[in-house]
Amino acid sequence: MDGFNYGGSLIRVLFTKSSKIGSSIIQWVTGEPVSHVAYEIDERIVFHSNFKGCHVEFRNSFLRSAEVVNSIKIEASLQTEERIYESISWISGKPYDFKALFYFAYCLMMKKCFGKPLPKRNLLNTNNSYFCVETWSALGPILNIAISDLDMTTPHQLYLSLKEQLCAVSNP
Repeated sequence: MDGFNYGGSLIRVLFTKSSKIGSSIIQWVTGEPVSHVAYEIDERIVFHSNFKGCHVEFRNSFLRSAEVVNSIKIEASLQTEERIYESISWISGKPYDFKALFYFAYCLMMKKCFGKPLPKRNLLNTNNSYFCVETWSALGPILNIAISDLDMTTPHQLYLSLKEQLCAVSNP
């Protein structure tokens, strides 16, 4: 497991895979080692969006079916942690963005099979619905790590973007 660290251990961004068919398909289509992103807070709870929508679950429950391939630890103040919990409470219960996922999957297949480049925007992106990578739009700005145009970003691409940004911050 690659455990790129930035500061303390309050928030850990988890990049995972599993033995579930959806994970295998995502890894095959993208050619990347991970299929999902989630956020571990206080080493107790995990926030993420899957087919059930945006929700929180206990860390142990999440890790029963997810294998952490990469993680990034981000130190946060108590005030920042409270803002993260507020954001999570606002986004929890929001539905999974199935329309955006299907368009993204279609574009990824066109890229894999025919070499077509991915578009910059997801034409079927729905407001107030999220697939796993899009949840960063709610949490990233609170951590002062803004990454734009997430609607056509894979979990592994998010990992690489975060790692690059945090290395630039820690190594000026």
